[in-house]
Amino acid sequence: MTNIKYICALPHFRGAALTWTLISVSSVVGFQPASAQEASADAVVEIELPLTISKTADMRFGNIIPGTSASIARMVNNGSITMMGTATHAGGTFGQASFEVTGPPNRWITFNFGAPSILLTNGAGQVMRVERFKPFGYQRISAQGMRQLRASADLLVGANQPPGFYTGEFNVTIDFQ
Repeated sequence: MTNIKYICALPHFRGAALTWTLISVSSVVGFQPASAQEASADAVVEIELPLTISKTADMRFGNIIPGTSASIARMVNNGSITMMGTATHAGGTFGQASFEVTGPPNRWITFNFGAPSILLTNGAGQVMRVERFKPFGYQRISAQGMRQLRASADLLVGANQPPGFYTGEFNVTIDFQ
C-alpha cells in the first residue's frame, strides 16, 4: 500500500480580501500486484495398433517343362501363369504369394520387396531367377484394420533347365506412408 498526500490551495473569499486556504488531503490508495492467471492444457496421445504382416500363401509357379530356349513364366495379377518362350506350363499348384496386414484402420502403408530379384536353387547347384515382383507401392488398410496383399513375379526359365524342386525366399517390407 502506498500513502499519497495531495496538497491543494483553494481560494477563499472573506469580505474583500482573498485568502488562500491550504488543504491537505491524505489518501490511502490500495495498489495490488497484477493478478496471476492460470490456464491448463491436456497432454494427449493415441496409441495405434502396430503394423503386423504374416504370410498366408507362398508364391508358386507350378510345374514347368523347359524348352530349348530361355523362357519367362509370368505370374499376372490374378495369379495365373502366362508363358513366353519355348517352355510349357504343365499345371500343378500355382498362385500368388499373399500376406495379411493388420494395423490402424484406414491408414496408408507402403509395400516393398527387399530385393529386385532372388535366386531359386534346386539343391544340386542349379539356379533360376525370380524378378519383377509386383504389386508394390501404396496400399490402404481397411476400416476393420486389415489388408490382404498379394505378390506376383516373373520366373526366368533357362534353356533346357535341369529338373528339380527349386526354392528361394523373398522379403517384403511394410511401413506407414
